[in-house]
Amino acid sequence: MLPTLTFMKQTFRRFNYEYFHGSLPTPTFKISCSSVYMGTCARYPSANAYGASYNTYVITCSKYFDCPLEELENTMLHEMCHLWVFINHPYTTEPSHGPIWQSIANKVTVASNYKYVIAAESTCAVCTIIPPASRPRKKSTRPRRKKRVTPKPSFRRTLLRTLFLLMILVLFL
Repeated sequence: MLPTLTFMKQTFRRFNYEYFHGSLPTPTFKISCSSVYMGTCARYPSANAYGASYNTYVITCSKYFDCPLEELENTMLHEMCHLWVFINHPYTTEPSHGPIWQSIANKVTVASNYKYVIAAESTCAVCTIIPPASRPRKKSTRPRRKKRVTPKPSFRRTLLRTLFLLMILVLFL
């Protein structure tokens, strides 16, 4: 199953009330084509016109992986655990899968009677059977950017610049 925005919103709403007692704010949902991750949760600090700061939260799911429904729900719960840490521990300096995240992930796992096992790494059977390098890749429709190549200054030019700077130093000293 591939994730859709409707699926993400409905799953978030259901899990928010079921496991987080409605305490999580509704984030922005996005779909990506990443072959690196199944989902992410990000926090973007901002300020309004009056200088008041606030955070925008974004949960992203990748449509690159065609996983079973349970795995998508597991990914959504994984990202919701990250969102819970962002909300309840905004100034933490722990790694993203540190002890705070692990404690809430374990609580959600136990609350679901182990239907969802929230782990730091993905355990999708489909994604582990097919290694990422051999999965078919979708070609991007965007044109590739050309790299700008800046020529290195020649030895003669560098030498002339150095001599010029030395002359200026000698004149003013």
